[in-house]
Amino acid sequence: MINLRAGVAKNKFDIPPGFRMGGYDNRESGNTGTHDNLYTKSLALDDGKNTLVIITNDLLAIDGEMTAIIRRKIRHQTGIPEYNILVCASHTHSGPDLYMDGFISIALDQATRELRTALTHTILENALNSLEHMCPAGLYIGKSFCSKIAANRIDPALPSDPSINVLQVVNEAGETIAVLINYTCHPTVLGADNLLISADFPGAAERILEEHFMGKAVALFSNGACGNQSTRFTRRSQDFEEVERMGNLLAKSAIEAMENAVSCGDVELRAASRVVELPIRKLPPIEEALEHLKEAKELKDKAIAEKRPFSETRLAFTRYQGAYITVKMIESGKLCKNLSGEIQILKIGDVELIGLPVELFVEYGLSIKQKSRSKNPIIIGYANDYLGYVYTPEEAKRGGYEAWASPFASEAGTVLVEQVLSIEEKIY
Repeated sequence: MINLRAGVAKNKFDIPPGFRMGGYDNRESGNTGTHDNLYTKSLALDDGKNTLVIITNDLLAIDGEMTAIIRRKIRHQTGIPEYNILVCASHTHSGPDLYMDGFISIALDQATRELRTALTHTILENALNSLEHMCPAGLYIGKSFCSKIAANRIDPALPSDPSINVLQVVNEAGETIAVLINYTCHPTVLGADNLLISADFPGAAERILEEHFMGKAVALFSNGACGNQSTRFTRRSQDFEEVERMGNLLAKSAIEAMENAVSCGDVELRAASRVVELPIRKLPPIEEALEHLKEAKELKDKAIAEKRPFSETRLAFTRYQGAYITVKMIESGKLCKNLSGEIQILKIGDVELIGLPVELFVEYGLSIKQKSRSKNPIIIGYANDYLGYVYTPEEAKRGGYEAWASPFASEAGTVLVEQVLSIEEKIY
């Protein structure tokens, strides 16, 4: 604990009843109340030369506009460079619908704009609070594995990433004050029929960990390259009992990671960021897209009518959603040039937090981890913006939901991996 200081804070979001929920398009009404609170949490680290701020949120997504406001106001009040601030979302599908895809051009209504403003203020004030209450600290990095929560949601035989990374922060007395968890999985235990606000299984895991430390620590969750990872083939049900079971599995694995944790020593903090262009896909003619949408709808309706197993019905429904999004992209006329997104790396000693503004397929996440110069590369998805799925060429040929719902070309993943490795050269 020679040079490092750390501060942590959390605050709950106030979500009004009746507000539209995000993550599933087939909900018939807004939320009917709150099952468990959604939180924004902030971990600030300072080595005497640089300050890093890691902000996690129990939300579906944080878009570029919200991120820019938060970063700019933190910089104005503290002088911390904007690229030293990472803002990410857990991607819970049981939170408010705050974000509309910019490449589809759906206008935000007044209620949504007001809630975005309120939540942005909550995130900002909480981050500043973490910076105002810093103390000497030490860092530990721990790892474990859990294959009982996530699996490849397209085919469970395809690749997945069962690793759990935990960054543990302790004060001078050796007491844990913060635990940053990273795990790769869509928080979709709860389905479209759930109308209660919830952070899903990551929120349950955070609560269990905070109880484990007698309320003296804040647990923060960050997601990984989970574009094709979910609980579709591992969950036993889609209710809050299952949320609790999955949360316990994650919390138990996080505790195992801390039991195996090693000190990061006298860490040096660095940050690097680059805005990169990712190639967009060539959209089909509208006639072809409409025909695909018709076929997808027929398959969805058939699966429902025949009461096919849930996994099959859900797969049919998501393919219909992908076809629908493609039609909307064509009709908007906005998808005519490459999309720009920020890749951010926060270097914390031997640990790298790699922030990506996309839903990255796990194959690319594993590739980054394999090729990274870092001893502990940690991918954080849904970071600083939300631009859509980055899928594999194989999935494009398969014609699944993610490929049809994405604005990107199939080579975007390779470009992204190359750019991450290039930015690493800058930070070392």
